[in-house]
Formats: sequence, C-alpha cells, structure tokens
Amino acid sequence: MSNESISSNSQTDWQRLDAMSDEDIDLSDCPEITPELFTKATVRRGLPAAKNKP
Repeated sequence: MSNESISSNSQTDWQRLDAMSDEDIDLSDCPEITPELFTKATVRRGLPAAKNKP
C-alpha cells in the first residue's frame, strides 16, 4: 500500500478555479430549489456522538 497522499493526484486547475467569480459558474444543469423541494427533503444527521469512556 502506498503512503502517497491521494490529494497529490488532483488534476483540478485550482488557480483557474480560485480566479472564477460566482457569475462564471455554470449552474444550468442544477435544479431550481423550490419550497416544494424542501417539503420533500429528508433530514439526515451525522454520526452519533462518541460516548466518553470513564
């Protein structure tokens, strides 16, 4: 098993991403968030808190 971090394999152009403004982001394939969407939503909570050992 390799000890190399998987983050070093990123092919993301982080400089270009950091330079983008909100207007540059294409949201055309994202559904519109409507009140009806929230009425159908399911609340999912994280993992239960770990119990402290005495």
